[in-house]
Amino acid sequence: MYLFFNLPMKKSIKYLNLLLIIIIAAGLLFIVIRLASIVTTQNQSAKDAQASGFGANATKDLFAPAAELFSNSLCEDIFNNETLQSDKLPMLKAENLTLTTVSNLESQDYQPLICEYKFEDGRSFTFTVHSYDVNSPIDDSQTALFDRVNGNTLGDTIDSDTMGIMSYFYGTDIVDASVCRTNIYHPINDFEYADILYKGFDCNSTYNLNREISGVFNKYMFNAMEFVYGNFENTTTADLLDKWGFSNLKTNLNFYE
Repeated sequence: MYLFFNLPMKKSIKYLNLLLIIIIAAGLLFIVIRLASIVTTQNQSAKDAQASGFGANATKDLFAPAAELFSNSLCEDIFNNETLQSDKLPMLKAENLTLTTVSNLESQDYQPLICEYKFEDGRSFTFTVHSYDVNSPIDDSQTALFDRVNGNTLGDTIDSDTMGIMSYFYGTDIVDASVCRTNIYHPINDFEYADILYKGFDCNSTYNLNREISGVFNKYMFNAMEFVYGNFENTTTADLLDKWGFSNLKTNLNFYE
């Protein structure tokens, strides 16, 4: 009787056993290589994956986690009628505003979170986070980011400052001067920027009111990114400020307490 390439049975069994040994050895080798790759990736992730920064040294590992967190946020949890009555926001409380509608609008490309807030007196504002993805160009510096975004969106600049660790610029919208605009930037740069667009407000007389409203969203963004840094990088905003050359802002972290 002949089996396997016309070899006698005993020889065919011998070659079959040899073939099985080779197959099993190859399978075990593949598993070992795969496990080694996974372990190496896991061991490197905490060390090599970094928050974005600017210029050629910037990385993009946290763009997706940041965008996902923003997309899952509820607008009413960020700003609501209780916010309007807070003693910590005296100018906003003095306005006697009442929210009638708070809506999470449908996310758009590069805009994972869009919140619309409508007041009883007809005024309203929207808060939008503008995100990056892995194909997004990254500006060489924070100043370059400011110049690009503000140059494309702001008309007259009425007020600008650093609140906590985030810089903001307030003025009129470049397309519609009746709309007031604030652009807010996080120094670690894991999302491009956020904006607040006000309708029905007088831009020149409400920049102090904007400071209080912007402060609420500033704190939300800080806490959101602190969560991302802790869960995906095992680090903190304070450590990343050191890494990317913003150590001077660490004294402002008490703003978030």
